[in-house]
Amino acid sequence: MKKVIYISILFFVYNSCCKDCTDDSNPECPNYNPCKNVKPLKANFTSWNLATSNEYMKSIFINYDYTLQSAEDGATFTIDTTYNYDNWEWRIGSETILNQKTVYRSNFPKNSYIPITLIARRTPNIKCFPYDKKIDSITKIYHFVETIPLGREDSSSRVFGKFRGAFTNVPDFVDTFEFTVINTPNSLGLVCIDTFPFTTCTKNFGVYGMNLNYAYFRTSYGCDKYPNRKMSWFYLRFIDNISNQIEVFINKGATDKNYPEMIWKGYKIN
Repeated sequence: MKKVIYISILFFVYNSCCKDCTDDSNPECPNYNPCKNVKPLKANFTSWNLATSNEYMKSIFINYDYTLQSAEDGATFTIDTTYNYDNWEWRIGSETILNQKTVYRSNFPKNSYIPITLIARRTPNIKCFPYDKKIDSITKIYHFVETIPLGREDSSSRVFGKFRGAFTNVPDFVDTFEFTVINTPNSLGLVCIDTFPFTTCTKNFGVYGMNLNYAYFRTSYGCDKYPNRKMSWFYLRFIDNISNQIEVFINKGATDKNYPEMIWKGYKIN
């Protein structure tokens, strides 16, 4: 009799558990969908700048797949990890690289157009996708241009001009404002960021890197009105090669509380 009662209790608990389970991603639930989080095969990858120097900047640049790259600095190419591949191969110019998630290459010919191809393979998932492929490929053409040398910044460069936008994470500075990046060419490679809340044109920034996608500047000062808003690094990047939308990251990675991380978003107006 005790055995019957024990089995009955187990059956009740199991039945109640299954009845209450509605997570279709859980194999133990009655409504389990084995295809919910599965994607058909698709080859895809992205690229980003500054692969070897300034490693801490990867988190800033990794999200944007710029088709315009620096010939000298090169670029890092990374497979799209939201897709699953059994094996894959890269073809960069005449070179073939097997099964590397990330590939970095530099010193491309200046002003060259280089095709980058990813070929991905996987056993077709016919159960979820009746027409799933076992191989897919994608080719992107990247334009590699000369990095702007320090001290030779051209005033016509995309990063010079007037910008309008607002901080996204500075509660005491919520209003939209404009600032200007001005070229002051000399052997030190200086620029001026004018009318920003924490700076004036009496002090300049040293250029640490610049191309048509981005520029990053170095300084170390604030102003008397906001002594806890000092600026150390100032990264300005366009989100793509087409639009005028930009993001600015200030003091990214700083540990000194006098150099708080600040993010500004906006667009170039002229």
